[in-house]
Amino acid sequence: RVTAFLFLAEAFLHVFTDLPEVYAETQTALSGWRKILAVLDLPVEIVEPAPGVTLPPTALSVRADGVGYSYREGGPVLRGVSVEVPAGAHVATFAKLLSRLADPLAGRVEVGGVGLREVAPGSRRSSVRMVPQDGFLFDTTIRENVRAGRAGATDREVDAAFEELGLGEWLATLPDGIETRVGERGDAVSAGERQLVALVRAHIASPGLLILDEATSAVDPATERRLSEALRRVSAGRTTVTIAHRLSTAEAADWIVVFDA
Repeated sequence: RVTAFLFLAEAFLHVFTDLPEVYAETQTALSGWRKILAVLDLPVEIVEPAPGVTLPPTALSVRADGVGYSYREGGPVLRGVSVEVPAGAHVATFAKLLSRLADPLAGRVEVGGVGLREVAPGSRRSSVRMVPQDGFLFDTTIRENVRAGRAGATDREVDAAFEELGLGEWLATLPDGIETRVGERGDAVSAGERQLVALVRAHIASPGLLILDEATSAVDPATERRLSEALRRVSAGRTTVTIAHRLSTAEAADWIVVFDA
């Protein structure tokens, strides 16, 4: 009877001890849901052309003419920026406006001689690729993460993309090679290894304009050597725009654009 009483008492009290945790998780869920609704309510700022201009499958020139930009809150951060990047050059400069994650409030940005506002969205996504500071990976294999860069890419083409960037030996060090699963958001691999996969994913799309946003900022020395060689290879024959705080990264560029005040 004592055992039965203790068991029933525990079962009864367990409900009340769980209430604070359930309440905290409910508040977290409600907060997340409010943020989602707030994002859905945001007005569409980037209006895509229909059908739009298709960019050529070659290295693309870049031209900014009197560009100005400011974030939703705060003063202007770009004022009258004008710069020309010839096709095939490697330049350390700005990128958010070049990938049309935002539109300038003044002036005009051209890629391949075409205003970005006029480029067909499908053509822009294939011709202009950005590798962000923290490459996002899906919870699947390395092969499938790279294949996301170009729908319909064959296994042979994915394998070849790694070899072209000199990353075949690195793949051989992984437990299951190219079939290694990376975990949610790539948590099963290091930050540098996520960057390697993100770089191959951009390379397989064969973009005419490659944008690198602090691609070497969070890597260990061994991975940085692999990444630097892969960056050298992936930049060949393409226009490359780099955001860099590391002097060693900026020094690899043909010329550097400095934004001051």
